[in-house]
Amino acid sequence: MTNLNVPQWCRTLIEQSNEAYVFTENDKIAFLNEKAWSLVRAFLPESDSCIGLEVFLESNRLNIVTGQTSIQLAVHADQSDYIPMVYDKVISTFDNFSVELLFSDNSVQILKLKEALKPNDYFTENDQGYYSLFNTVKDVIFIQDRDGVILEANLGAEKIYGYPTAYFKGKTPAAFSAYATDDNKQIKISLEKAFQGEPQKLEFWGKRSNGEIFPKEIYLYKGNFFGKDVVIALVTDITSRKQTEAQFEAYTMQLHELIETRDKIYSIVAHDLRSSFSSILGLSELLTEDWESIEDDRKKIFAKNIFIAADGSYKLLQNLLDWSKNQSGLLEYEPVSFDMCGVINEILSLYRIQATQKNITLHSDVTTPTFVFADVNMVQSILRNLISNAIKFTPENGRVWVTICDGEAVNSVNMVCLSVHDNGVGISKERIEKLFDSKINSTTTGTANEQGTGLGILICKEMAEKNQGQLWVESEEGTGSKFSFTLPITGH
Repeated sequence: MTNLNVPQWCRTLIEQSNEAYVFTENDKIAFLNEKAWSLVRAFLPESDSCIGLEVFLESNRLNIVTGQTSIQLAVHADQSDYIPMVYDKVISTFDNFSVELLFSDNSVQILKLKEALKPNDYFTENDQGYYSLFNTVKDVIFIQDRDGVILEANLGAEKIYGYPTAYFKGKTPAAFSAYATDDNKQIKISLEKAFQGEPQKLEFWGKRSNGEIFPKEIYLYKGNFFGKDVVIALVTDITSRKQTEAQFEAYTMQLHELIETRDKIYSIVAHDLRSSFSSILGLSELLTEDWESIEDDRKKIFAKNIFIAADGSYKLLQNLLDWSKNQSGLLEYEPVSFDMCGVINEILSLYRIQATQKNITLHSDVTTPTFVFADVNMVQSILRNLISNAIKFTPENGRVWVTICDGEAVNSVNMVCLSVHDNGVGISKERIEKLFDSKINSTTTGTANEQGTGLGILICKEMAEKNQGQLWVESEEGTGSKFSFTLPITGH
């Protein structure tokens, strides 16, 4: 508004003054100088400008009417503050200022704001020392009445919350708390107990002027402020402590997982490896000592069993090495672009003999170049485990094959989906749920009594995820299984 009946020289003089002046026209703020704006800003920190807001004088107090409705602010303040209402709008009342009417001409007024005496203006010399100490404390100190209304706040409140100290006076902590998380009813109960002389300790959430939510620890004590019984609230920002606690909890969980990993490895080494080597040593000893007296057919059986035990022990050691590296964070992820078609054929060739021993047909339907961006060693380990398991749980004269599957069905855009099928014994729903649980040592004997550790599928899942993919299983008892996994396409 520029239509003020005030001489330009007067307005210029007021703009340059260190006193606080407000011009109003038709009961609305038309202009206020820098000093006045700095005083009002403490009460309206979220307002970019007061120009155009309604104002009126009442009992030598300046009242500014904001645009919020009474219902909105009542909820916002948790109905803990007394809010005068006019026409369903909220009035910010400035009791810390005295108002002097300097000029009035019909619709135009010039007001001079004078800030009320600060505590250090009326403190005695002895009190000044306490007040200095009050503002030296880095934590927040609030002096509150029985209803929780803040009578005084130190500079620590300004530093932690980001509001000027004058902003806090006349408000309750609900004005700068995290309303969705804090239990304001509990705060009122604790405040009343503190006022009765019972110290209180609370943990709640605060809200800074920039909207940041932070954890705070609150101690409430009964005190005396200029002859009036009050509650002294000491508020500490415990963000760093909470972060440390969360980090410690994460370290504790990691340590617990490492201990579980160690125990599981010890259990497998003690049982599975010992059993495998017992078979190898026992059969080797028989062949060594009684070679001449043992029939050729039995020698073949012994040799076959030694091979199965040795092969199982080698796979077990490889899986233990991979799994322990992954659990301890030592398994390095080194992705490159390569053709899956060649890798699949290479792995299948490793298991031709094992498949032939059970007369199992082993083949791949992936016949065209299929490039992925992944860690070659991990992908080879996934295929070794899946194909070995498929052979293990497929009876004689069965079939194991590899295909490209529909990756889009599992939101795998820009991914290659591969599946290892078998027409073996299948897996029950109960066992499927346990396959990917590291805390359960889920293992089953194969159709030719092949032994396992329960680690293979778990390793496959972890390695697929390390390559930004997924691994899952579809199976029914008696009809076979399909293990599928995804890998990123080269260039994505």
